[in-house]
Amino acid sequence: MAESEIPAAIANAIADALAPLGVEINELPISPERLFRLIGNARRA
Repeated sequence: MAESEIPAAIANAIADALAPLGVEINELPISPERLFRLIGNARRA
């Protein structure tokens, strides 16, 4: 895997893990604060 592909692979892994919660990752970079907000929004929906 090329070094430039690593962030995309991490983003895909996070998106796959959070998909059952209804969380959609559509913006990079993914910060802990952004993840927390996305999860909270998905729970309220």
